Amino acid sequence: MAYRIIPLEIVLKEHAPYPHVPKRKHSNVDDRNEIRVLVEQHKRTIRETHLASNYFPELTRFRKTFLRYDLADKNAKNRAFFDKWLTHPVVEAGWSPAGGWTLERISELHADVENVKA
Repeated sequence: MAYRIIPLEIVLKEHAPYPHVPKRKHSNVDDRNEIRVLVEQHKRTIRETHLASNYFPELTRFRKTFLRYDLADKNAKNRAFFDKWLTHPVVEAGWSPAGGWTLERISELHADVENVKA
């Protein structure tokens, strides 16, 4: 029994974007305002947190925002905040242990978070 080899031809097509989907007009001002609102929301959440077990999860969310919008490179104060609070192994891993928070450390976090700018 003889087998016959049939050559296959692969054709790739380029698809244009859907014509019925309107393109959103982006402006740098709108993007900056959205980032500013998001950063202020993170800062407010950190200031209003009263349970020590909620600090690490909020710092993890803040870290994601910092990385997404490259906020650490905006100014020296942002870089200092990122290096001091957002590079902690627990924050990077996304864990939420309650230990390690003293009144002095929480006060220091609140003071440092006020220096963050979007």
